[in-house]
Amino acid sequence: MTRSRSIFRFNHTFSHQGGAAVIATLLAVCVITLILYVSILLTPKYLEYFTVSNSLQQVAHEVTGDSSVDEIRNVLQRYWQIETIRSINYDEIDILKMQDGYELVADYQVEIHLIGNVSLLLNFSKTVDAK
Repeated sequence: MTRSRSIFRFNHTFSHQGGAAVIATLLAVCVITLILYVSILLTPKYLEYFTVSNSLQQVAHEVTGDSSVDEIRNVLQRYWQIETIRSINYDEIDILKMQDGYELVADYQVEIHLIGNVSLLLNFSKTVDAK
């Protein structure tokens, strides 16, 4: 009879420890859900950054060293309309005259609202030489 009591005690203490596993599982699910939520919010902003980057590179290949700033802005506007870029406007792109051409600089911030008063601030910067 003493054997059955020791087995019962082992099972009894093991069943009391089951609550910690449930709490750890719920905590892990919450962390994974938060990571997925942030990933879902960040993905479109990074995809848009890659679109801005590709647009700047395509504009740099289209323009020549003797193009004017207005011509470059018109080409930028065309790409912005085609790609529907919303985080930065085409006229916010800095166009700097260099010795051998132009330098196109996109430097902007995007704020993503998470929960309550918590937000993420993303800083994007891309510089492309147009020769």
